[in-house]
Amino acid sequence: MFREDLFYRLNILTLRVPALRERMDDVPLLAAYFLKRFRSPNRASAVQLSPAAMQKLVGHDWPGNIRELEGVIHRAVVLCSRPVVGVSDIDFNLDQMEAELPQSLWKDAKQTVVEQFERSYLVNLLDTHRGNLTQAAREAGKERRSFQRLVKKYQINREQFRKVTP
Repeated sequence: MFREDLFYRLNILTLRVPALRERMDDVPLLAAYFLKRFRSPNRASAVQLSPAAMQKLVGHDWPGNIRELEGVIHRAVVLCSRPVVGVSDIDFNLDQMEAELPQSLWKDAKQTVVEQFERSYLVNLLDTHRGNLTQAAREAGKERRSFQRLVKKYQINREQFRKVTP
C-alpha cells in the first residue's frame, strides 16, 4: 500500500502525454529517429523509409504506442538488406499472428521468422564487413567458430561479399 502522505508530497505536477494515435504528425519524426538509432554504423548508406512505407506507418493506430513503433522500425532495419525500407518490410501483426495460429502452426511460423532473421542478419553483417568472418562475428558478439557455423547452416557464400578493388 502506497503511503497517502508520500503520495501528496510527490503529486505536485500532473503531465498528460497523449497517445501516439493522437499525435500522428509525430510518427515520421519518431520513425526517422529510430531509423538513425538502429542503423548499423558500418553500413555504407543510410536506411530510409519509402513513401509507401511511411504511409503505412502513419495509417496505423499504434495500440502499443511509441514502443510499438520502435519495435516495428527496429525489426524493419534488421531484416531489410536494402538501403530503403519498403512496405513489405513493415510488419505490425506479430501479436495478431500468435492469436490466430494454432500452437503447432505458431511454432512453425516462429521458427521460420527466426531463421529469416538469422539469415538476413548474417548477410547484413557479412556485407558490411566485406565477407570478413572475424569482424562480422565480433560485431555480432559471437565467437568466430559459432558465427562460421551459422554461415554454413544458412549456406551463405561469404565470397560474394568480398569487394574487388581495382
